[in-house]
Parts: sequence; structure tokens; C-alpha cells
Amino acid sequence: MKTQNKKCLYRYIDYHSSSVSIDEWGEAIVSTNTDNTQVQCEAYEIIRTTPKGVWIDNSRMYRLINNGASAQTTSDERFKQIPAEDKRFVLLSANVPWAYDTKEAALKSFIIRKERQAGHLTRQLQGVKLAIAIAKNDCKPLTIEQEFKL
Repeated sequence: MKTQNKKCLYRYIDYHSSSVSIDEWGEAIVSTNTDNTQVQCEAYEIIRTTPKGVWIDNSRMYRLINNGASAQTTSDERFKQIPAEDKRFVLLSANVPWAYDTKEAALKSFIIRKERQAGHLTRQLQGVKLAIAIAKNDCKPLTIEQEFKL
């Protein structure tokens, strides 16, 4: 991945809004509103380049204020001004970099990440359903026929 004339790297992120309500027993109920799920492309300013990769400004506040635009230089002074917790190193030779130099590559990576996440969650849900079925069977192992019904 080449970034010589680039001032930022890109990564797609999904945001989900949720609401909290209180039930009749005073317990908090958190619900995710799928109508407000958003996918956004985040731009991260490159603040220092090294032979192996780049340092980016990972500060969400900076990205909100500047909308990913780089009004600063990539000098050592700028690098020193950013708190350590707001810096992130991106290894450019990695098989799967954390951020990409094009929006197209970042979107492709996002889709792959979400497909893998869906696979993990599907397997987790299958395990939960199996545990419930075993519990309902008086904690006895299920037969193959019973498992296939899940």
C-alpha cells in the first residue's frame, strides 16, 4: 500500500443508536434501533511516516471538527502535540491493515469484517440455542434428531 502523496487513511465503521428505558421493576432495558444504523467512512490524518508504516491521529474529536481534512502539517511538532492515546500506528505491510489509502479498499475490508462478525455471532447463537435445548431436556445430552431440529 502506497501512501506517499496521501494525507489520510480510511476505515469504514458502523454506528448503532440505542435507547434505554426502565421496566416496571426498575430494571434498565437497552434496545438497539436498527432504523438508525449507519455506516460511515472515517478519515484519519497521517501525522508521521516511517519506513514500516504511518502514525495516524485516532482522535474522534479531531475527525469531527476537521471532517478528515488535514489542515496541519505532518511535522514532529504536530506529532508531539497529539496525546499518546490518540495516536495509532498502521503497519502498511500487514496482510490486513487497520486502515487503507483508498475508500474502495476500506469498504471492501469493512464488508469482510462484518461477514466474519456475522459468522461468529451465528455460531454463538447456535451454541446458546443448544444450551437452552439441553437445559429443557433436564440437562441430558440431546439425540442427533433433537439437535437437527434446532
